[in-house]
Amino acid sequence: MLHLVITPRRAPAPARSPAAGDDLDRAAHIAETRHAEAQEAIRGADQKASLIAVIGGALVAFRDQGATLTPLTVAALVALLAAVVCAGAVIFPRLTRRRARQEASSRRDGVYWGELRHWSPGELATHLEQQATDQRAYLEALGRQLVAIARIADVKHRWLRAALVAALVAAVLQVPAFLLR
Repeated sequence: MLHLVITPRRAPAPARSPAAGDDLDRAAHIAETRHAEAQEAIRGADQKASLIAVIGGALVAFRDQGATLTPLTVAALVALLAAVVCAGAVIFPRLTRRRARQEASSRRDGVYWGELRHWSPGELATHLEQQATDQRAYLEALGRQLVAIARIADVKHRWLRAALVAALVAAVLQVPAFLLR
């Protein structure tokens, strides 16, 4: 599948001194770097949660059906199911709520991919040209997106932590349950 990626070229702001333009370029670079780091953190959390969900789900599905259910075994299964549910909360896509989506579409920042799907290629090209000449507007849009993605990363990592704790509890409970058989 062929994917077309359009990246705006940013020209220095015409009405600013070179020092101010350099500051904006540095600020844009820092914001873009932080944005990429946040995306990588989200990607890592999703991968870890996927692993927990698959392994936990497999352990629940393929547990020894003939084994007697002791209170420890039941507690371990409940903790394992909790780990799978928490991992699912990490993986579940977080799309903006309706009001936030409407506000974002009225701003038309062009940074969030969910917003771009409503644009025509011509509108996007015009918007990218405008952002290339107005670095301050680009920084503001990138800043809004960076705050939004940081919040998403935070929520995902909280759920991931809960999934890891629940999986650890399940493992700790399963050891004595196995030994007491």
